[in-house]
Amino acid sequence: MRCNTGLALALAGLAAGLAGCASGAPPPPEDKAPAAGAEGRPEYGGSFRMRVAGAEIPSFDPRQEGITGQYFHVNGLVYSAMMRYPYAKYATSAPMECNLCERWEQPDPSTYVFHLRQGIKWHNKPPVNGREFVAEDVRWTMTDGEGVDGKNPRYIRWIRDLSAKQIARIETPDKYTVRITLKQPYAPFLLYMGNPYIYHFVPREAVAAARSDTNKEGFLGLGLNDTSLAIGTGPFTLKEYTPKVGGVLARNPDYFRKAANGDSLPYLDEVRLLFITDHKLRTNAMLAGQLDTGGIYLDDFDINKLEKDGRFSIDNTLTGFGPFVLFNTSGKPFDDARLRRAFHLIVDRYEVMKPTNMRLTQVERWTPSAWEPYGTPLEVVEKLPGYRSDKNEDHAEARKILKDLGLDGGFKFNLAVQTGGQDEQFATVLQAQFKAFKIDANIEVLDRATTLQRRVDGAFEAMMQPQICSGPDPEDCIQEFTRDARENSKFSHPELDRLDALQAQALDAKERAKIFGQIYDLLDQQQPSLSLFRSPWYTAWRKEFQGYMAQPHTEGIIHWVDQVWRKKS
Repeated sequence: MRCNTGLALALAGLAAGLAGCASGAPPPPEDKAPAAGAEGRPEYGGSFRMRVAGAEIPSFDPRQEGITGQYFHVNGLVYSAMMRYPYAKYATSAPMECNLCERWEQPDPSTYVFHLRQGIKWHNKPPVNGREFVAEDVRWTMTDGEGVDGKNPRYIRWIRDLSAKQIARIETPDKYTVRITLKQPYAPFLLYMGNPYIYHFVPREAVAAARSDTNKEGFLGLGLNDTSLAIGTGPFTLKEYTPKVGGVLARNPDYFRKAANGDSLPYLDEVRLLFITDHKLRTNAMLAGQLDTGGIYLDDFDINKLEKDGRFSIDNTLTGFGPFVLFNTSGKPFDDARLRRAFHLIVDRYEVMKPTNMRLTQVERWTPSAWEPYGTPLEVVEKLPGYRSDKNEDHAEARKILKDLGLDGGFKFNLAVQTGGQDEQFATVLQAQFKAFKIDANIEVLDRATTLQRRVDGAFEAMMQPQICSGPDPEDCIQEFTRDARENSKFSHPELDRLDALQAQALDAKERAKIFGQIYDLLDQQQPSLSLFRSPWYTAWRKEFQGYMAQPHTEGIIHWVDQVWRKKS
């Protein structure tokens, strides 16, 4: 039996004991919020103003397909998941910690038993009115409605995939116990139980009230702008929301988590959200005193301004974010793996990443190197064909492949690029590199809607796309090429499917890492896409706010706002 008795990783990096379960209920896990010290003892009160990179929140239903990063700024503070990322800058190699549960057990490889914290309350808003959160709420959210069985496209794909393909049954032996039996062992299961893209729990009363007001086919329940029914168990309650303007979230006095020093959380009275779509306007708003944090994606220009100003703390973390070139492997010319391999060898990734204007950008393989033990160490990546900076051998082999294919005389292809951002700059660098091999890349600049539609329809030859492995599980970085998600990449390979099935059921991390090593080797040969580089996420916030940090996952940053406090003196 595996057992987890609360926090699996302290801020200092000390692992919690997992050798066995003590008899009786263990104490609830504590957050590793900043202790009294250099910053002083945490203080209550104040408002934290955050930028939202969009014009509206897509939906207040956390199960809704099509959610984006904007979603987390509201739903990530209103709702809660069973597990959650550890409070640490690099949470990738650490086990998930209990959130709504006080402990979990794994009596066999396919069964998980979650023992809920007692006394958790839903927000004190009608029609739920602050009733207790219990095991039936977990079962209901995970089994509610047509679509959790995998048929309703309005449910998030991961919910459909998990519920239909991984979960055999969900039982509630008593008020505070949830027993989930899987169809087979599934290594990332605990991570997905903490990933807010998957299961944030909602009360059935709120969903029933919302459904009574709509006749939309397949509607889940908690619709756009319906602030009164956005009811969760999170640290803040949704007080106000105006599309294209912003919103206000107020402190939840009944929040269930405690700080390590015993303080009730959250410390802040409120979180204010401002919709600012333009990154440069975001930085100007911070300098003008209109924002306390501007979120992620700070480039060197932003950082230099904020450093010079002196009022901001700046931090970074390596991520799974970066551009890649996706090949349509279902049609000419990229249905031939040899040609895709030639492109991999031609591209000088170090030249492509120069326009990023982002510090610490680095060439990576299929999974970020920081995701131990699954990422390939940088010192290894830098010596691999295609990824290395010395291109002499790579280019010689690429020319041989092109000659063998009868393409050494040159050919043309279309490279679709979404307007905005820096993809056009990266594409221009790639275009020049291909030209040296008599390959003419015609760059098609498309709006976002057209780009997405072409990808779904398979109406492209090659396409630049951002890759965001929200992880921190390596499975997230290869899903473009496996299972249901391959409908976008158009790539299929029986050996990859075999290895993917093996890794999913490998519960030992070392064994699983070896399998992923084989997957990376296969992908390097097949090259369904060109992974170019990974960029760090920089974030900045006013220095009087303590307890904030950069983290590889947007949702992790948002959750940690429950521990942010303002130093008033």
